[in-house]
Amino acid sequence: MPVEVQIGSSLRRRINAERSILAQGGNVREVFEDIASKYPEFKEQVLDEKGQLYPYVMVLLNDEDVRLLDGLDTKLEEGSSLAVLLAMSGG
Repeated sequence: MPVEVQIGSSLRRRINAERSILAQGGNVREVFEDIASKYPEFKEQVLDEKGQLYPYVMVLLNDEDVRLLDGLDTKLEEGSSLAVLLAMSGG
């Protein structure tokens, strides 16, 4: 099932993607794998060596943090919208 994924600007530059891309998958993990197959650096930017989200990565499913749902195993429905953002830091 195709899912529209909004990509935050700091991540977008690294994977040479548009503001949003379409990806396939029934859950967040599958969508990330589909994106990584097209943009290999994506996975390195958002997932650690154990395949978990880095603490500074926020993934929103229809404006709700997936960490408060089932994490990367959160199931997607037709019409779902994902947003992937990197937390900004500095002072």
